[in-house]
Amino acid sequence: MFYDSGCLGAAINENAAEVLDTVCVRSGPTSMCVAGAATIEIETGDEQFTLLMSDRKNLATITALRMPEITTPLPVWEMKEVWDEIKSTYQRDCPTKPPLPPAPRRIGGSPVDIMLGIRYLVHYPVLILLKCRDGLV
Repeated sequence: MFYDSGCLGAAINENAAEVLDTVCVRSGPTSMCVAGAATIEIETGDEQFTLLMSDRKNLATITALRMPEITTPLPVWEMKEVWDEIKSTYQRDCPTKPPLPPAPRRIGGSPVDIMLGIRYLVHYPVLILLKCRDGLV
């Protein structure tokens, strides 16, 4: 999942569309304006699917443009050092809050399967540490 506030809607690649058993709500082809004032044509249209929210009770319904690929593989980022620093700061600044969950050792290394744009801002992750520091959590 990639959250991109520079994107308006949402996109899903072929792999995720098959895994999530999406439903076509608009057939293709789709003309899409891209960087450099160019337009490309994609054979597919819009797919609808649901994602389980972190509360494990509610579902988010997403309508996304189905594409063969959304991005090329992202770089790999090692997480241990930065996650240790985040946890330390969180424990210091938010001592009454529940502990943070463990993080993977590394992230990236693969293409984006689902991109959510600003239309789905309600489903973006919450900035825990920033809110804690501001006294909002």
